[in-house]
Amino acid sequence: MIAPATGPALAPVRAAIRQAARAEAARRLRSADERAAATLAGARAGAQRALRDARAAGTAEARALGADDLAGWQLEARTIVLAARRERYDEVRRQALDRLRRAGLEPALRARIVGVLGTDADIEPVPAGGLVGRAGERTVDCSLTALVDHAMSTVAGRIEEAWT
Repeated sequence: MIAPATGPALAPVRAAIRQAARAEAARRLRSADERAAATLAGARAGAQRALRDARAAGTAEARALGADDLAGWQLEARTIVLAARRERYDEVRRQALDRLRRAGLEPALRARIVGVLGTDADIEPVPAGGLVGRAGERTVDCSLTALVDHAMSTVAGRIEEAWT
């Protein structure tokens, strides 16, 4: 039987492998951030168009109906604007999830979980994509839906600014 190679002579090899894994994870996370920024820029442009079109449509219809009906039409225009915003938000979220599913992030997510919880963490795949790690009472949720929801909530203020 051959004993596993675990001696100090392999420490530089293990360190190099860890460093390479960290560098790859960092590169993939930067790439995901860049794709998210591009998606956000597209969402802003789409939201601005939807808002401008909805305002124009609502204003034109309100003028035609007269001052008595203006308040009702303003409310309806606001409803249309909010529905357009929600539709665009949902579309951006769906696109972000699709991109993350294709990005092959599992090694980087696994490394992140191990980095937070340690090598004894129980790591399981999530049906919708991504991983969840548990170690004792601690949990790290790297499911793709959690990552996208976190990213969307992080930029929510900037999205709101783009829509006003």
